[in-house]
Parts: sequence; C-alpha cells; structure tokens
Amino acid sequence: MKTKLLLFFSLCCLANVNAQCGPTLPPPGYSTPAYGLDTNNDGFAIFDIGYYIEHIDRPKLESFFGVSSSGYTAIIDSNSVIQPLLFSNTVQNQVCSIGYVFNGSGPEFEEQPPCYYPVSIYLGTAFYLITVPHDGDDDNDGISNMDEDANNNLNLMDDDDDSDGIINFKDATNDLASVQHTTINLNIYPNPITKGVLTFDSNVVIAAITIYDITGKQVLESKVNTTSLPVDTLTAGIYFVKFQAENGNVFKKIAIR
Repeated sequence: MKTKLLLFFSLCCLANVNAQCGPTLPPPGYSTPAYGLDTNNDGFAIFDIGYYIEHIDRPKLESFFGVSSSGYTAIIDSNSVIQPLLFSNTVQNQVCSIGYVFNGSGPEFEEQPPCYYPVSIYLGTAFYLITVPHDGDDDNDGISNMDEDANNNLNLMDDDDDSDGIINFKDATNDLASVQHTTINLNIYPNPITKGVLTFDSNVVIAAITIYDITGKQVLESKVNTTSLPVDTLTAGIYFVKFQAENGNVFKKIAIR
C-alpha cells in the first residue's frame, strides 16, 4: 500500500507540474518497464536494481543537473537502502519505487529551468518489473527473448547491439550482428546443494560471488577467485547467486537442502 501511495502522489505532483509548464517533464526517473528473463517459465525473474540505479537513474540525474550524484543515497520505498539489491518479483507488473536522499557528502541538486521544477518532485521514481518468457519473441523479429540478451546476464535493459538507442528486446530491426559478445557459460553442480558446498565451472574467470535469499537480501559474499564456495551457514531454501565476471554478471537460482 505504501508503494502504491508513493506512486500516486508522485504522479499527482508530475501532473500538476505538467499542467503549469507544458508537456515536457524533466528527464530523471526511469518510468518505463524493466524487463527480466524467466529462464524456466515459472513466473519468476531476477532484477538487479543496483544496475538500474548506477547505469540508468544516476546518469540521468547527473546529466540533468550537471553535477555528480555522489551526495545522494539510493533507497527503496522509504527505509531499505539498495546498494546493491537483487530483486525477484512475485507479482507480474510489480512496482518498484526508488528515491534519493541527500547525505551531505557531495554537491546538492538545484532547481532547473525552464520551469524550475522543485527538486523534491523528481527525486523519486517508480517502474514496473516485468517477467518475460525466455522462449517468447516480444518484438516479432524472429529472435527469441533469450537470444536478445546478447551478454547472457538475464537483464534485457543493457543490450543494444546496433547502438540505435533501442534495446534488442524492443528492436524489431536488430539482427544482433554488429557487436560480438563473449557469452558467459556457467554451470552449478550439484543443484540442489546437499553437502554445504556450491561448486561451479565457467568459461570465464569469476571475480566475485554474491548470494541473496528469496526476498533479495544479501546473505553471503566472496571475492576470492575460486570454483567452490562453502554455503553450510545458510539454511535450507531457495537462493539467487550473482556471479561477477569482467564482461558481465550471471545469475543462477539454487536450492540448498
């Protein structure tokens, strides 16, 4: 309910500004959907909200204001700091609300022309998390949604092979031929994990491993270059694992018994 109220009041504020200043609203804020791949058609997808903050929201804020956003801390809803956060949605079209709070350690954003929008209006943003079937073809270009994810990190928002400003997932004219990607192949065995050790093999070097529980809370992290990780401190259940490599990240779902 809190999230819905936040979104409602944000939209009311924006509507009021729009009425006074015309149809052009300030650019910060990522209001279009975020798409995540459902790799086994179970209705779940993984969303790395930290990616959206650092690669979409913050750059838009900094471009609009012309200063660094280092003085602002990203938060989800009103309490939980996301830095980083892995989010697994349980409801299709779930709303994720992100806001920014000034922490006093850097430059502060100032009101901008032409209408001098108050900073408080657009330091909050909301977007929908949409689960996409891996074997679908949403842009009807003959390329499956999974293959539109050229860097194989399950995030459909960072793939634009022909650099035309349209992500592969929504680009019906993209033939995925203009850029070569190094696909990360990674396998976990056994899965479910029964002896307290996560073991994997990969065709690239994995620099860091982060494990999150089903709510997206980080429960374990390792930055040691290894192909195994003790997980005996974790209780039985479902977890998400983020494998970080030089050329991207891979997400896997594991079960611990």
